[in-house]
Amino acid sequence: MAAFEVTLWGGKAEREYRRACPEMETLPWDSLVLDGDPVVLLAARTEWTEAAMQEHASAAMAAATLQKLVLAGTPIDLCGYFARVPSDELVHAELCARMALALGGAAALAWDRTPVTVTGEDLLIEAAEHVVAEMCVKESWSHALLKALSVAERAQPLQRLVWERILVDEVHHAGIGWMFLEWALGELPDSARPRLRAAAAKTAAALSSEIERVAALPELHFSPLGVIGVLGRDGFATVGREALEVRVYKPLRRLELV
Repeated sequence: MAAFEVTLWGGKAEREYRRACPEMETLPWDSLVLDGDPVVLLAARTEWTEAAMQEHASAAMAAATLQKLVLAGTPIDLCGYFARVPSDELVHAELCARMALALGGAAALAWDRTPVTVTGEDLLIEAAEHVVAEMCVKESWSHALLKALSVAERAQPLQRLVWERILVDEVHHAGIGWMFLEWALGELPDSARPRLRAAAAKTAAALSSEIERVAALPELHFSPLGVIGVLGRDGFATVGREALEVRVYKPLRRLELV
């Protein structure tokens, strides 16, 4: 375990990286009004730092999945389409980290840097399991949540701008998993379907449990400065449950993966 932080080296590396999000430096990072309870502010900083760490972990997972796709002989256009996902996730990590910084600084969190390894002989099946879990389930659900966050009423527009920028990429991420499955289900043996169903069911169940856990929290946990606080407890629960049914279970049923 190590302390989590997001850093930049600068120079040409930063200039090239900025092509993925040229508007990063133009967002109004100093516009937040931070009057309020310091405890609530610390909670918001922690939420945004946790979000940055989750996005960083998603970048590692996407990179490992891409490696499996390439090694499994997936068509290069699908691989190329997927290749932008790790970079997008790193941009999202920076956006969330900067939100924490704008709120007064990142929270001190420990980071599990256990590497994501490429193992096994059924690389295409393993890659498909990851795509189903991470893209078809998680990213499709996240896309719906982000859409709701980007249009919610709020006193401070910086959050809306951050969510809108992440939403641009989530539209791509939410679609690529289903696109991949259109190809993969014609290539994989029938024996792979139970593994894909299990991957989808496990991830969807975890999301459902998290939705209900958060929905049971007292309303005071939903600070307007927090990651999802602008929706409020009831709003988050409604959006989360509907997204799981419409964006995840419905297309999975169409593909007979649930």
